[in-house]
Amino acid sequence: MKYRIAFFLVVFPILLLAQKTDKQDNAFDLSRRIEIVNKDNWFGLDKARHVVASFLLTGCTSWVAKYKYNLDSEKSVLLGVTFTMSLGVGKELWDSRSPRNRFSWADIAADLVGIFLGVLFISWW
Repeated sequence: MKYRIAFFLVVFPILLLAQKTDKQDNAFDLSRRIEIVNKDNWFGLDKARHVVASFLLTGCTSWVAKYKYNLDSEKSVLLGVTFTMSLGVGKELWDSRSPRNRFSWADIAADLVGIFLGVLFISWW
């Protein structure tokens, strides 16, 4: 039963977020792209993707560290959090170099929410 719940918690959000929207169809139109970047909606699809990606990265990294490399629980969670946060900040720094994008504190906040949920999930597991 535990595995079914875990599978549902991982797969269902991915399926929901993978659906194509009208906004994604025009994502490569420069004027539309600039408009999307300037808005930086705190509750948009992009933030949901950040939450899910951070959740999965934290959970998977912590699980691999604990069960495949035999680290204790605290070290494996710390590794998962550090790895995921460094990827999130690195991605935002990369975005800041692009003329059509910018560093987003909202994306970092969404990453932190996903990390928190990932730590809760691993702690429950």
